[in-house]
This record gives sequence, C-alpha cells and structure tokens, in this order.
Amino acid sequence: MMKTLEPMILMLRGHGSSIRAPLPHVLDVDYMGLVTAREAVEAWYPPAHQHYSIFDAHSPEGISWILCNDSFNVGLNPANILREFTVNFDLDNLNTSLDVEVDVERIQPLLDLLHIIVKKKGFHLQIYLSQQHIRLNLWPAYFNMFNPILLAFESAGSTVSVSWSYCFREGRRLRLQWDLTDMIREGVADKDVMKRWLEENEFMIAPEHKDYLREDNAN
Repeated sequence: MMKTLEPMILMLRGHGSSIRAPLPHVLDVDYMGLVTAREAVEAWYPPAHQHYSIFDAHSPEGISWILCNDSFNVGLNPANILREFTVNFDLDNLNTSLDVEVDVERIQPLLDLLHIIVKKKGFHLQIYLSQQHIRLNLWPAYFNMFNPILLAFESAGSTVSVSWSYCFREGRRLRLQWDLTDMIREGVADKDVMKRWLEENEFMIAPEHKDYLREDNAN
C-alpha cells in the first residue's frame, strides 16, 4: 500500500522530502470513486499553494515532477489546473565551485516545461534565486533562460516576479534581496551594474562569500 501511495506522498510533501514525514492529506480513490476523487483534487489544487510548499520546485527536475505527474492517480493533468507556481533555486546547489559554466543543456528543457501551464491569464509565477557564494559569471545564463519564460507568461496575462537573495550561512538566513524582474525582462545581465550594487551592500556580505571578486581570476 505504501509503495502505491509513494508518488502521491512525494507530491504532497514536495520532491526530495522524507517518505516518513506527516501527511497533510490522503486520498483513497478506491473508497471515494474516481469521479469524486478527481473533483476533490481539482478543488484542492487552487488553495493548496497557500498552505504547503508542494508547488515549489527546488530543482529543475522538480518542475517536471510537479507539472507532469498525476500524483493522485485520478487522471488529472496538473498543468491544466495550477494557478500558481514557485521556482526556488539555490544556485550554489545547481553550480558547484568547480562548475565554470551553467549546465544549460540540462536545465533549459526542464525550465521550458513551464510553458505547458495552460491557464496563464491571472497566473502567478514566482522565481527565487539564492546564493551564499556570490558568482556573477553564472547570472547571464539564468537571465537568458528565464527571459523568454517571463515574456511569454506576462504576454499571456500572468504576474511574474524574479528575485535574487544572498543567504549568510547554512541556516539560510536572508541578508540581501534584489528584485531582478526588470533586468530579466530586458534580457540584459549588466555585470558592472551588479558589481556596483554589491559594492554598495558589501558590508552585508561575508568576505569568504565574495566570489565575484575572484571568479575572473580563478583559472
């Protein structure tokens, strides 16, 4: 029984969560019947984002997991009914200190899955990018990947926001936040502008996290 419920459990808790954590909901399709179960899931999806982080994709693969899985096994396509979605990428996890370039070939196709969301008018798409070790050389690739997504969603009537944050330590305590929506909409990753902004706020950044001062001389 637990094995058959595993996809639904992972959906409820978020991709990568423990299978043994408490469940907020359980749906027994055999008991309820398929039609009633589908109606229950359709009613559950819209408010669920306000109470759980299950529609927060913390990795590119998480986007595919949330959008392409009928996790409740009721014949429902999440991309048809979602009204809100959050991309929450820790760039330190996606790009290690040894990575010189962003793995666009891996990440881009998964980001592009966002385009399959059907009801874009009135949709809310939130994109959060965070770093502890601040490397500006990675930013242009993410700007290029998110720019067409932002433009497509906004042109269809969605509300899109993109922000970057610096977290001081492993507890992920937020120290700095920057709204990147306009910059990504324009599709311009101006490194000089970024460096000036960081210099204005350098007192908030630990010296060991200022990788942007060293990255051009790394090799």
